[in-house]
Amino acid sequence: YELVDDVAVPESRREVLFIEQPGIGHNGGRLVFDPEGNLFIGSGDGGASNGWDAQDTEKLLGAILRVRPRLDGDGYDIPDDNPFADGELDRPEVIARGFRNPWTFSIDDDTGDIWIGDVGNNTLEEVSVLPRSRWGANFGWPYFEGNNQRHGGEPDDIIPPVYDYSHDVGAAVMAGHVYRGDAIPALRGAFVFGDLTGPIWAIGADGVSRLDAERVAPLTGWAEGPDGELYALGFDGVFAFVQRP
Repeated sequence: YELVDDVAVPESRREVLFIEQPGIGHNGGRLVFDPEGNLFIGSGDGGASNGWDAQDTEKLLGAILRVRPRLDGDGYDIPDDNPFADGELDRPEVIARGFRNPWTFSIDDDTGDIWIGDVGNNTLEEVSVLPRSRWGANFGWPYFEGNNQRHGGEPDDIIPPVYDYSHDVGAAVMAGHVYRGDAIPALRGAFVFGDLTGPIWAIGADGVSRLDAERVAPLTGWAEGPDGELYALGFDGVFAFVQRP
């Protein structure tokens, strides 16, 4: 988009990437730019094939993608350091696959780790981490849902989730950010996330803790301010600052 007085001009829109969808669910996810202008895209499995599209290396489904949008026209280029840039083992856009619906994710600027909230199927929600050194890895869906194995014959190099929880606890995971702010010193370096139904947790050096934070339900996502402070995004549009644990 072009901007006029900080407002996007609709007629200036151009298509960067179009993903064919086999179903009506688990489609789009979060979009994140890195400082070099590369665009990271969360792509769900499309809601068909009982999840097997996430393992189909001919498709851009059930994956996190990384492309460089062209500034002078439609389309995109493939960054040279993408793990499958040559397109031989997987689509060149893919940096990781095997997700059901990586609806929310964030990149920790201090480490380069990508923290991912993969919305589950019938039983489990999961939080996973993709280190820069493991780009190209597989996160196992539909062989696994969380840490629960559903099918045999799984591929090599699967990264298991760092945390999963049942639908007795929540309905859909909403990944936040690694906290790098100053307002809550006890949270620095911890990964903060929540569930659509409202509870908020942090994963730190001592494990997983539920925070005594203002409840935001439905919780639909997160934002990070330029000062590293975090905001929980509610469906009604209210921004709620994460309170002291």
